[in-house]
Amino acid sequence: MPTTLEHLPDEIFFEIFEYIPMKNLYRSFSRLNHRINSILGSIQPKLSIWHSNSLNLIHFSNIRSLELEDPTIEQLNEIRPHTIPQLECLRINNNNTRLPGNNFYELCHSIFSGEFSYLHTCILNNIQFDRQWSVLSCKLHSIQIDVKNCQDLSYLFNICPELIRLKVMLDDEYFNFHYSNIYQTLCRLDLYLRIKNWSCEELESLLIIMPNLKYLSIQTPFAQRSQMTIESLTNVLRKCTPKLENFFINTIFKEQSSTDGIHQLHPLFKFIRIVQAVTTRADHITVSSKINR
Repeated sequence: MPTTLEHLPDEIFFEIFEYIPMKNLYRSFSRLNHRINSILGSIQPKLSIWHSNSLNLIHFSNIRSLELEDPTIEQLNEIRPHTIPQLECLRINNNNTRLPGNNFYELCHSIFSGEFSYLHTCILNNIQFDRQWSVLSCKLHSIQIDVKNCQDLSYLFNICPELIRLKVMLDDEYFNFHYSNIYQTLCRLDLYLRIKNWSCEELESLLIIMPNLKYLSIQTPFAQRSQMTIESLTNVLRKCTPKLENFFINTIFKEQSSTDGIHQLHPLFKFIRIVQAVTTRADHITVSSKINR
C-alpha cells in the first residue's frame, strides 16, 4: 500500500514546516484537513509582512508575533482580538507616514484597552494620542513608540501601568513633563530626544518617578546641543537612579569636559568617545558603561 502525506507522523510535519516561510506555509496547508490544521495550530509562529497588499491576516489566527511594514487598511482592520486571539508581540512600521486615522485609531484603542489578552510587547510609530485614552488600561510590559509631546508620555504611563521596558522618541518644542505618581515597574528606558534646549531639570522630572531603573539610554540628533553639563547629569543620576547598572548617552553638552574628568564623575562613566561635529564644531560626546554599546 503506497504511503501518502497523511500517513507521515506529526514529527515529520514539524520538521518540514521549519523550512517553509510562515505565509507560504499557511497559504499551502491551512484548512486542508483537521489534522493539518491541528498541527499548524500547535506551532507558535512569527509572521512578518513587508509591503504585501494581498495577504489576508484572517488565515493566520494562531500567530503569536506579527510584524507589518506599511500595512493596508484591510490588514489593520484584521488585527483584532477575535481574529488573532493569541497575539503576544506586535510591530507596525509605516515608514514615518501617518496611517489611516480611523483604522489605526481603532487598533490602538483595542491595544490600550487590554482587549488582546496575551499581548505584552508593541512597537508603534506615528501615533496620535487621544486624551480619552487616559482612562484606558492594558498590561503591556514593553513598548517602543514615538510621541509628539510630553503630555502624551504622561497618558502612556497611565494607560500602561506595568511597563518594564520603554523605548520612546520624544518630539516636542519644550521638555515640559509632569507626572505625579511613582512608576515602580520600569527597569529599562531608551530615550531619543528631539527637543531643543532641554536641561537636567527637565530630565530629572522624568527620571525621579522611576526609582527602579536599571538601564538608561539617552540620544539626541547629532547637531542638537543640550543645556546640561556632564556634572549636572551626574547629580541627576545619583539622585534619581540608585539602582542603575547600565548607562549610555550621546549628545552635545553645554560645556566641554576632559575625558579624564568625565571618568571620575560616576562609576558607570567607563567609556568615553568624543567626535567633533563638522557644522557646529561642537564636541559630540558618547559616555557609556559598556564598550560594546
